[in-house]
Amino acid sequence: MVSVIVPVYNREGYIAQALQSILSQSFSDVEIIVVDDGSTDSTVEAVRSFGEGIRLFRQENRGPGAARNRGIREAKGDFIAFLDSDDLWDSEKLEKQVRILKKRPEVGLVYTDLQEIDQNGLFLQKVACSDRTGPIVTEFLGGHTPRPSATMVRRKLLEEIGGFDEELRYLEEVFLWILLIERTEFACIPEPLTFYRHHPRNMTRNFEQGLHYRGIFLRKLIEHYGGRRDFRRLFRMEMAKFESDSGELLIQKGDVAKGRSALKRAFVLGVGGIRYKRIIRDGYKVVLRAALRLARSYIVCDVNSER
Repeated sequence: MVSVIVPVYNREGYIAQALQSILSQSFSDVEIIVVDDGSTDSTVEAVRSFGEGIRLFRQENRGPGAARNRGIREAKGDFIAFLDSDDLWDSEKLEKQVRILKKRPEVGLVYTDLQEIDQNGLFLQKVACSDRTGPIVTEFLGGHTPRPSATMVRRKLLEEIGGFDEELRYLEEVFLWILLIERTEFACIPEPLTFYRHHPRNMTRNFEQGLHYRGIFLRKLIEHYGGRRDFRRLFRMEMAKFESDSGELLIQKGDVAKGRSALKRAFVLGVGGIRYKRIIRDGYKVVLRAALRLARSYIVCDVNSER
């Protein structure tokens, strides 16, 4: 059996389409678990309109990781598939993923190419997947990571790891995949069987919130890999990017002194990265960006003071 877990928060405009794409699957041994994460619109009513074939659980708003974990605890299937409430599937997605997991016991996660769509369902671009073995933190930090809606995972592996880190409300899936790929292989189906929707209310559009959780994410990675010398340089550069973005945001919010301090830290961390051949290009980019942002903060402040 495949347990399909749909975390949802205020998606009254999209949830019915998502559920219909599950019900239209060619693979029939499926249970559908919807976890409502404290919606305040008519999402719950939309889910209930599908009848008793869908298992609905409700909780206070705790983020997508907590909602997916609740679904995992309630799941009965050996395989778990995640579908975000604004995304869609091709009708053969589950069938093709189950086939791979049954044939290849060494594979713990299988995912598909993505077809990105806009809020009206119009095609934007295709994003290809690839077979992976770990650890490949560098690629994941670069954004080359499976979207939850494209994945199917063996439930026992999720239970062994402990599911998603609920402290993270952004990048929680990336952190889980990094832990998971240390234990198993990821297989790719090179077909666009998942439709990932872009729309104005996507959580990832909130830059300030995303930056906050990115800081927590990096701290957790450093704690996990801190003793490994081969990752120290990589994390140094990621922290430099984080400090640079944080500094820019602080200045925009009016906290100029703290913003400049963060940009100076980014500059120092970036200069340290220039010494290493593998990340020298990133080092120069970070140093230049931090220097430009720092210079701009003085120019803008001087112009404002003259007024």
